[in-house]
Amino acid sequence: MKILAIRGKNLASLAGDFEVDFTVEPLKNAGIFAITGSTGSGKSTLLDALCLALFDSTPRMTKARESKVELADVRNKTIAQSDSRSVLRRGTAEGYAEVDFIALTGETYRSTWTACRAGGKPSGILRSVGFRLMNLSKNTEEQGTRKELLAKVSKLIGLSFEQFNRSVLLAQGDFAVDDAALHLAVKVQRIRDISDSVRFFVGVGDQQGVLVQLALCKAQLRKNAAVVQLVP
Repeated sequence: MKILAIRGKNLASLAGDFEVDFTVEPLKNAGIFAITGSTGSGKSTLLDALCLALFDSTPRMTKARESKVELADVRNKTIAQSDSRSVLRRGTAEGYAEVDFIALTGETYRSTWTACRAGGKPSGILRSVGFRLMNLSKNTEEQGTRKELLAKVSKLIGLSFEQFNRSVLLAQGDFAVDDAALHLAVKVQRIRDISDSVRFFVGVGDQQGVLVQLALCKAQLRKNAAVVQLVP
């Protein structure tokens, strides 16, 4: 599996449309990506978009599910923090997360997660999550329920959400800079264990320690490194 592009609109810290295209330089030939930026610039949101488009869930939602936190929503309603729709940016009526990827079959797919409010208004009640899966190689849309399409995505990339979260993402807050070597060594070994299906590694953090992390990954994975700098 190889990620080709991540797109989205109105998700948490990222207002409006955004895109990261891995098919152009300097990201095209980089095997390791460090996403850096100040607090609130959208680092974790970018990874949220990746996970939403593939799994309709994010690592942060998994943690929130354990605490059962409820967030205030419009019209005196609440929404569980573990609900994927909670990522929709406040004050907006619609948003989406989209990923283009090459599946294990060698075909190119596009998975799209959408969230919107009734009447196309920020004050509208949240509608059910939408999910689409396109086979770009054949220019056809996969048919099925959201649950069936999500299962299809997992099969196409060869990873469940839990496996993806443990093996591919090094999320902000999941490691301390002082323990970077230990945590990265574990991540690298997991990547090696599934190296036939995973072709990239994502690291997230502020500027401090990023170069150390990239150096460790680059040395152990023998891949080029690149940095995506986000600004608020």
